[in-house]
Amino acid sequence: MRFVWNVRYRRCMAAVLASMAWLLPGCHGTGPITWKAADVLPNANQRLFWGDTQALWHGWATENLQSGDLVFILGESRILMGLVNFSKMCREVADSDFSHVAVVSREDGEIVVYDTVTGGPRRVPFGQLVADRRVWRIAVKRLSAEHQRSVPDAIAYCRQAYESQTEFDEDFQLNNDQLYCTELVELAYRHAGLPLSDPIPLNRLPGYGRVSEPTKRLVQAATSIELDQEVFVPGNETTGIWANPHLQLVLDVTDVSSPPQRTRNEETYP
Repeated sequence: MRFVWNVRYRRCMAAVLASMAWLLPGCHGTGPITWKAADVLPNANQRLFWGDTQALWHGWATENLQSGDLVFILGESRILMGLVNFSKMCREVADSDFSHVAVVSREDGEIVVYDTVTGGPRRVPFGQLVADRRVWRIAVKRLSAEHQRSVPDAIAYCRQAYESQTEFDEDFQLNNDQLYCTELVELAYRHAGLPLSDPIPLNRLPGYGRVSEPTKRLVQAATSIELDQEVFVPGNETTGIWANPHLQLVLDVTDVSSPPQRTRNEETYP
């Protein structure tokens, strides 16, 4: 029995370590919601059953968010019977406060976000996204006025990815027709003529030195990921999308259990 358990344990730990690389840019690490892409938006009657937090976030978003805004998310996803927090792991390696990125769109009176997770691209009501128990904190940034012209084409790119259900990119490659979360956002704006960030080789991420040599060798042996391949990341003050100088802070890092006060931006929504 001890031999069988040791074999199983080693296999589980190998899977955990091998997964570190494909969690570095986020997406898997966030796991904010497990809805299928075909889930529909809530109607007025359904909102009666929303929790207070969800309703407050919905109200704040309705009054303060614009199409094209970027939602940076820190969430929690655990594996191996809950013993390993993958979101924390990928956040530390990338030296970022975030593990996921989504794009806001105002459509038919609703505030929705487009993103992609392991199940594929989604169109999710903002209130439901933020109120999910596995989402801890969010922040929002907005393109400066002179770059707002890029928003419609970026939204169209996200909508097309959602409608075609573009496959999730588990290898985090930039030269294929699959997408991971940060790549969707980056390519959407590049499609609109506005690069948000430069790709960064995995082995040049700020926290790469924290990964042990045995783990690096295991990743190379167990996955198709190369440690020098380039990826897009949510980032921090100096790297990734967050560092883009054309993005202005709309909402600083906020615990989702404490929605901000609903302050209408009269210039944007008269």
